[in-house]
Amino acid sequence: MASPIQQLYALQHVDTELRALRLELGALEGAAAEVKTAVGAKRSVTQAKRQEVAELERQRRDVETRLGEEEEKTKDRRMRMQRIRNEKELGALRREVEISRELSAQLEESLLRILDGGDGKLGELKVLEDDLAAAERQLVAVEQQLAERRQALAADLERLTAERARAAAQLEEGVRQRYDLLFERKGGLAVVEVRKEGDCGGCRMRVPPQLITQIHRNADVVFCPSCQRILCVPASTSSGGATRRSSSADTPG
Repeated sequence: MASPIQQLYALQHVDTELRALRLELGALEGAAAEVKTAVGAKRSVTQAKRQEVAELERQRRDVETRLGEEEEKTKDRRMRMQRIRNEKELGALRREVEISRELSAQLEESLLRILDGGDGKLGELKVLEDDLAAAERQLVAVEQQLAERRQALAADLERLTAERARAAAQLEEGVRQRYDLLFERKGGLAVVEVRKEGDCGGCRMRVPPQLITQIHRNADVVFCPSCQRILCVPASTSSGGATRRSSSADTPG
């Protein structure tokens, strides 16, 4: 039967694979979330621009309607002027025609400004809509990539999760909880080898000789006095002779 340290080493191997798969999926999910957020922002900006264009269009229709009404009034007054012989009434109509002309001129200027502004807004809207369409295509591609990768990894995740449950069940509850805490806090490196120089493969601090002797017995779970990681010896020198892959850290921690 495997010793507790061998069981912990095997558990860490499974957890390392699970961690790598979950990090990969997490990175893809993060990328998809970023693109989705960007698309949402672009949609808001584009919608605001559409509302601006719609408001200008409403103003254009309103001015054109008022301009048409004034032109009709002017036409009607001119026709009436042809029938009136009373100089006072004729003068009043001429004044109304003049006022209507001035108002029409103002409305025409307003219409020109609206049309000029509308052309600019339409150009801006076209740029925004093209940018939005490109972002939406990117989002579809990223989400498809995520779905395909999640499907491809589903079997591995299921297998490793079941393997992890079996490995964890073999350990005492207190030891497993301590290991889980270390794995989380130490960047996925809870079990480390004692290097040939006699220091911890995690923090590079010297391990007392009496602890190294205890570790070589391969029976007790021994923790590094400095970083609190679980210590083991390389497979080639352990009394159990179990074949294991090295788990030494490249940087102290």
